[in-house]
Amino acid sequence: MKSSAKKLQDNTISNEIQEYNTMNEMENPESVFIQKQRQKRIVKAINSLKPKLKEVVMMYEIEGLSYEYIAKELNCPMGTVKSRLFNAKKELAILLEDLL
Repeated sequence: MKSSAKKLQDNTISNEIQEYNTMNEMENPESVFIQKQRQKRIVKAINSLKPKLKEVVMMYEIEGLSYEYIAKELNCPMGTVKSRLFNAKKELAILLEDLL
């Protein structure tokens, strides 16, 4: 069995390698280009949603607001917020199928 100190050292090294690989992927021009293109497609898909669906997606997914808060802000039942979010995600899944 490895000692606690050895396990901690192995985990730290593993984390550092993972961070290094992630940084290298981010700095790779091709990866950066692909990521930017992906982000543009996602933004375009969100913007193509019906206004009520887009509004809920923006509030919940982008701004991180709760169902309760959104329901109060939009003056509608929480079930309506959940339904709109479900429908928005369903439409986005279709629009972005090739990215999933």
